[in-house]
Amino acid sequence: MKIAIVMEDSNVAQHFGHCEKVMLVTIENDEVASREVLDAPEHDCGALPRLFAERQVEYVIAGGLGGGALANLNRAGVKVVAGVQGTAEDAIGRFLAGTLVGGDAVCGGHGQGTCGHHD
Repeated sequence: MKIAIVMEDSNVAQHFGHCEKVMLVTIENDEVASREVLDAPEHDCGALPRLFAERQVEYVIAGGLGGGALANLNRAGVKVVAGVQGTAEDAIGRFLAGTLVGGDAVCGGHGQGTCGHHD
């Protein structure tokens, strides 16, 4: 299984589309088999979902994300655990232990199917 964690420094990024890095984690036999940290692609509504689909990511862990990103991930068949705070390593540990709980963290102002960023 592969999971992706969007990151700012060593923490779970609180805004999916503005993450600095992405940690791709391969889990085998309920243990971390490998970690790969990539620079996040330039902000484009579909860039991260495309990357995750190409890398066969099953779960994404994030702080908050917009409705457009959520829709793109859902279309790519990627499950989202949003509303997560803390370090990426802590999130991995909680995911493996089955104690990682997300919350409602869909950012406002983002249209379904469109990016909606006007920064």
